[in-house]
Amino acid sequence: MIVLAYEHLEVEPVPDLPTIQPPGEQKIQPAQKAAIPLFAISSGLFAIQTFAGGYIANAFASREDFYGLFQMLGLQRAVLLPFTAMRAIHVDLGVLWVIGMWMAAALFVAPFLEGTERPWLKNITRLLVVVIAVSVLGSLIGLYLAIRNVLGESWFWLGTEGMEYVDMGRLWKLGITAAFALWIALMVGWYGRIMKQKVGHIQRILVGIGVGISAAFLPSLAFLPASHFVLADFWRWWTVHLWVEGIFAFFQVAAIGVVFLNLNLVTREMVTKSIYLEGILVVVAGSFAIGHHYWWIGEPSFWISIGSIFSTLEVVPLFMLLVHAFDTYRKMDTNSKPQYHRIALLFLIASAVWQFLGSGVLGLILNFPIINYYEHGTYLTVAHAHGSFLGGFGFLAIGLMLYSLRFTVSEANWPRRAFTWSFYLLNAGLFLMLVVSVTPVGLIQIFEAFSNTYHASRELAFYQQPIVTRLMELRMPGDTLVLLGAVLLFLNTTKTVLISRAI
Repeated sequence: MIVLAYEHLEVEPVPDLPTIQPPGEQKIQPAQKAAIPLFAISSGLFAIQTFAGGYIANAFASREDFYGLFQMLGLQRAVLLPFTAMRAIHVDLGVLWVIGMWMAAALFVAPFLEGTERPWLKNITRLLVVVIAVSVLGSLIGLYLAIRNVLGESWFWLGTEGMEYVDMGRLWKLGITAAFALWIALMVGWYGRIMKQKVGHIQRILVGIGVGISAAFLPSLAFLPASHFVLADFWRWWTVHLWVEGIFAFFQVAAIGVVFLNLNLVTREMVTKSIYLEGILVVVAGSFAIGHHYWWIGEPSFWISIGSIFSTLEVVPLFMLLVHAFDTYRKMDTNSKPQYHRIALLFLIASAVWQFLGSGVLGLILNFPIINYYEHGTYLTVAHAHGSFLGGFGFLAIGLMLYSLRFTVSEANWPRRAFTWSFYLLNAGLFLMLVVSVTPVGLIQIFEAFSNTYHASRELAFYQQPIVTRLMELRMPGDTLVLLGAVLLFLNTTKTVLISRAI
């Protein structure tokens, strides 16, 4: 039914996007150069996040030490690198590096889409990069010191609010809020003619999505230290789910659609249909999809079924767009294929595939009511999160970053082989992590909850079972590949940024 509606959907005519010239021919504006250091910062945060993730994964399998390293150095693992701090860093940075790359990519591509250079754009872009760098660095240091109980009464403002996914001191969170405001000002500044008919709907939608991503962060500010936990967690979930099950999916379709359109892999009409259909699903399905969490805060149990059904529909437009683009790419002759954006295209295709697997397949499995009732907090959730967030939104961010960076350097200075290796390492590592370790542990855990109790599947005794411990240990090869891919990506992104800034 959805496919038929998609094929026959009639949309208002949309003006053609300007032609983006190949790398070396497209003029790079000063404000675009000012934005690209954010790529290096974000890729560095990705590398830190993967290290923190590997560390806490190993802590489940080997709680006493890290292969004897800390004991050999005369240090206490739990004191020097507390599990709580490393987990918070891993979870928080997962959001920050992805949005950082999206911000930089949006600012970089904006001038190509009817953007007009203005003198103040370069300086405001530099200010945005500085605000993000200071806020993220401050949040990492503050979070660590707060958990080490160093900050005392300043824990809320400089350390950690204690709220998962948005776990940073209020001062640093206000800095991120200011960065979002600067981002919106820059986007509107680029699209100075946005209210005129000459600027098409796609450009307006991109700005609107930017406003939505920024606005969804504001509920995380709606509590104070004295607020009741239920109130604080309510507003935290507003931010998390409005992002992940709402505006992020919308941005993914729009961003991939614009790049595919530029590479002549899809038609303007198909991109527009996909964006409109995704908009409908985000507003309708996304709103109801959050319902599978309502039961846990005291709402009627029918919300589990409603949320489970709707939460899997948002991947449909993206998957149809991917199928069409891949079919077009396959039919192209060798000379007409966009070789200079090949690695970026690989990441974008991988993003759509992982979104289908992580949000579509795994999301469908764990959202069946009988499973959803028991699976909250299990490793099935971990599998779903890594597949959909790293594979879906993370690889999208990397693809957009590489698409943008390719315009900044010559073919001789473009580390094609290194980025290609990073692509295969990240995908192979994520696949091994999910298939060999995380998903099997999640399945054993859910059967433990079925057979015994919800509580039994989360006790320490469960994780100390030999088969679970061994599966935890088998996560290391996948984690290692992801870490190597992230480090390789960071080093070559930084190298490319430095070369482009010197040109």
